[in-house]
Amino acid sequence: MTATTYQDLKVHLNHHIVCTYYGVDSSNPESVTLECVSCGEVLMDFNKPEEEISDESSVSERSKPQAVRDSSKRHGRVARR
Repeated sequence: MTATTYQDLKVHLNHHIVCTYYGVDSSNPESVTLECVSCGEVLMDFNKPEEEISDESSVSERSKPQAVRDSSKRHGRVARR
């Protein structure tokens, strides 16, 4: 995370900020981020708590090939300068 203080966020005033996710399923993402599209910076990033990941493990998920389980996709676009 790059934004941990008032000053860190203040530099992004009037920038285009988006909340996006990483993972395959937008209704149950692996992580959620706040990103400054104007600068291309990740301001905050939070992963799903471990207890939620453990609770969601199912036989059908564990039976998928490892490459399928690990193929997390990033959704949302961030402009880079």
